[in-house]
Amino acid sequence: MRRGLPVDPPKVTAAPFSGGAILLWLGGSLFLISMVAGVVRSMQSGHWLPPVAVEYTTELDALVQARGSATTLPEVRIAAKIDFDNEQAVNRLLENARAANNSDDELWALLALARLNPEDGRVRTDLALALLEQGRPADAYAQARFAVWLVPDSSEPFCHLGAALRQLGYHQQAAAAYRRALDIEPTSATARAGLQSSLAGS
Repeated sequence: MRRGLPVDPPKVTAAPFSGGAILLWLGGSLFLISMVAGVVRSMQSGHWLPPVAVEYTTELDALVQARGSATTLPEVRIAAKIDFDNEQAVNRLLENARAANNSDDELWALLALARLNPEDGRVRTDLALALLEQGRPADAYAQARFAVWLVPDSSEPFCHLGAALRQLGYHQQAAAAYRRALDIEPTSATARAGLQSSLAGS
């Protein structure tokens, strides 16, 4: 049986640049241009925050000095949420939130600090109080219990524990917490008032 002559493989030619590829390239270019333009506008308006992994402390310090801590809260909030593992950035947000009386940002910062430093008694105590002020006694109770364990010689977490228990309707247990606070600090007006309210069932 006679074999046929070998056939040359077909020649492959490069496909012309398709319309879809051109549109994709143009779209990407426009996106990059708009990003650069946005950065330039931000720098010109004095709201420049460098991207992640770039030191921005100097820029935030300049904004705080120029505008004050309360009015700089949006920039500080962005910085803390971008770099939420940076304790310095979160502490800065906490300070600015307190200066601006912004309870939501204060609570966010305290929760972040509790995650970064889970055995910090001061943070747990402040977090219990912030949760009480937000009307979350069950969450406040959990934080106050932890704070009592971390700093058993401080009356403040016992007062927060008593307040959480009182709001939850456990007046006898609340009274016991307030008595413990008074054992530690007999002059505590907060503990004394809380004990009286607990004994009265209110």
